Amino acid sequence: MRCEDFIDALPDFINRHMPHEDSYVMLDHLTACGDCRHALALELALRRLTERFVTDTLPAHPFALLPSVRPMKPDPYAAIIRRGGLLMPLEFIRAAIRPLTDTIELVQKIV
Repeated sequence: MRCEDFIDALPDFINRHMPHEDSYVMLDHLTACGDCRHALALELALRRLTERFVTDTLPAHPFALLPSVRPMKPDPYAAIIRRGGLLMPLEFIRAAIRPLTDTIELVQKIV
């Protein structure tokens, strides 16, 4: 096995996404090549640092990073029906798309 092939296959080797026969070829190469052992050690160290950063930095629930959204009124349609009138169909449409417009406003604030 060439070192270039080893480096290309290194992520699959670490994640155990390769057939056993290929893993044995990788292990044989590791016993003979100090440079590839060094590359494996660097890759494993980088993964450990990345995992530590993610677990220490990011909250357990990713949506905790988003600002809170004001809750909808319990029943926006009841007030429309009570008021009645000619504009009632338009008010129903406005109430139905309100969550969508809130989401768009939130995304615009984040971006």
